[in-house]
Amino acid sequence: MLKGENRVKLEILLVEDDPAQVYLVDKALQRWKSPYQLHLCSTAEDALEFVNRQNGHTRAPRPHIALVDLNLPKEPGFTVIKAIKSNPDLRSIAVMVLTSSKSPSDLKAAFDLHANAYFQKPMSYDAIEQMFEALEKFWRLDVRYMLPG
Repeated sequence: MLKGENRVKLEILLVEDDPAQVYLVDKALQRWKSPYQLHLCSTAEDALEFVNRQNGHTRAPRPHIALVDLNLPKEPGFTVIKAIKSNPDLRSIAVMVLTSSKSPSDLKAAFDLHANAYFQKPMSYDAIEQMFEALEKFWRLDVRYMLPG
């Protein structure tokens, strides 16, 4: 609970293999007003097991938001986006690409797969903090997941 209101804790899945980026995202999220739980997967395969509650993730919560890097080991982040957005049971998960790619073809491909947002990774902590502050305000996460009644 936050400020006396019943709220759902946001389940955020971060699909990222770079420990420095994981650290920056974690620190930026700590400033949110919205209660959240961050889950980390460092490969597309692990992320797909998480959202499908397979193997070591049988008790994994269903994420509200997936932050997906495109440049992952073995399989690209596009694999995760496609799997989530093509599955009727998962497609309501908000998928936000968080990548270093400046490629217009990557941007187009992500939106063709129905990603909800595309962010180029900021390299500084201040920039990533500002990006996540804007993200929280844009999605109105502080009220979007309130429990009824």
